[in-house]
Amino acid sequence: MSGEKAAVYVRLSEEDRDKEKNFQESRSIINQKSLLFTYAEENGFQVVGVYSDEDYAGSDRNRPMFKKLIKDASLGKFSVVLCKSQSRFTREMELVEKYIHGLFPLWGVRFIGVVDRADTLVPGNKKARQINGLVNEWYLEDLSESIKSVLNDLRSKGKHIGAFAPYGYKKDKDNKGHLVPDEPAARVVRKIFSMYVEGTSKINIARYLNDKNIPTPALYKRQQNLNWKNSEAENGFYWRYYTVSSILENQVYTGTMVQGKKKSLSYKSSKTVKTDPKDWFVVENTHEPLIDKETWEKAENMRKSSANPAYKTKNMDVFSGIVYCGFCGKKLKKSYHCRNGIKKVYYRCPMRLLGEKYCHGTSILSEKLKKTAVKEFIDICNSLLGKEYTEQLAISDKSFELEQKETLENKLKSIISNEKKLKNIFAKAYVDKYTCVISDEEYLAVTEKLKSEKSALEEEKSTLKNQIKTLDENIEKQKAEGGQNSFLKKLETNQEFADDICREFIEKITLLGHEENSRKAIIEIIWNI
Repeated sequence: MSGEKAAVYVRLSEEDRDKEKNFQESRSIINQKSLLFTYAEENGFQVVGVYSDEDYAGSDRNRPMFKKLIKDASLGKFSVVLCKSQSRFTREMELVEKYIHGLFPLWGVRFIGVVDRADTLVPGNKKARQINGLVNEWYLEDLSESIKSVLNDLRSKGKHIGAFAPYGYKKDKDNKGHLVPDEPAARVVRKIFSMYVEGTSKINIARYLNDKNIPTPALYKRQQNLNWKNSEAENGFYWRYYTVSSILENQVYTGTMVQGKKKSLSYKSSKTVKTDPKDWFVVENTHEPLIDKETWEKAENMRKSSANPAYKTKNMDVFSGIVYCGFCGKKLKKSYHCRNGIKKVYYRCPMRLLGEKYCHGTSILSEKLKKTAVKEFIDICNSLLGKEYTEQLAISDKSFELEQKETLENKLKSIISNEKKLKNIFAKAYVDKYTCVISDEEYLAVTEKLKSEKSALEEEKSTLKNQIKTLDENIEKQKAEGGQNSFLKKLETNQEFADDICREFIEKITLLGHEENSRKAIIEIIWNI
């Protein structure tokens, strides 16, 4: 045992009020470390790493240092994990079984909970650990339901329960759950509504606020020394279209508290889903409004009338998340433009929208990107990989179509079999009517249903025959063309096939602008081939 390498894991779920400043460790974390270091010294363990998750719940599977601990354990960096108790490691029975009873033994890692005496080296200790795991799981379930009940009660009374007050307000120190205007930010909110109802667009409002060096809501939180975390912190330095839009859509500025717009799926997951508006908690006159009802209604009507229905789409474009600006390095944002009922998808630099002084980037239609990508991929296939490769692709393509044909033919056989069964049922129904087993009315009802099923089968059979015919024609066409060009031709003409190629082989696209005195885009594609 002496000299075994050990990892110390400590966790605290809530912000410790003993901390004097945000960057300081809480007393609980310090005490946990002291306990575990003392235990390690007394038992001859060599501590090779300390993993500390502060302000994370035991049910949170995305704790950063917890994930690092698991990774390092799998790499064999230590053979012992020391925790104050099993619940500090996790409160979920599923993770107890997965790691403490499953992967840790496979990796040769021993788990020790000092206070509750959990120890995977002790054979008779497993049942106690499982009971502890169940108790912790039940605790989380009960706690989750209790918290939900308490929060819903507060929501129904119009009490604000968020971690941070909405931009323009601050929490009332003398009345918990009550909001009071935060005048510096409140003036900005009033200005935004005033400009919007006077006809200024959201993007021009954002430009105005940036030109005036007015801190964004995110930056303002930091300036107020609030313990605010955001995974995309760099995005908080500039006002954007959607920042302005979120303020214009927030009814809280009329003095009405609206909460419960989203709910978590489970206490085990941080994922949330939108709730039906009828389930929202809406309470009027809970705090001082920043704008009057007339201004709100005017802004709301303007916002709804200018809304583009194409923005509602949830379809993921093939290039989403992989197109970057060659000037500022930001990801290009997907946008929509609808004219004469035809929707166009294009990508534009979010910084360029704020003005040329922020970025000289540009925009491009998704279909133009696709044409460029397809052409470049065809060039790669022809020039770099050669004729042999494209012929192999053509053979694979042909094999796939043969498989499709076989599947369709099997479906057709099944339909023909079902038609024969229907004929037998028709005959039996007639015999039952003739022998008075069923009445005339019952016979009519049965035959009507059978006729409907027969009609559906005939329609499906006709569709399958047409699909098989089309496949036969394609296969014959490939034979006539010699095979090599069929794959490339399909890539040029079949949008769905082209999309699959782009998804599979494109790693990153950078839009570098346009050629001088030309609208031709300069595009750099990094292929994953």
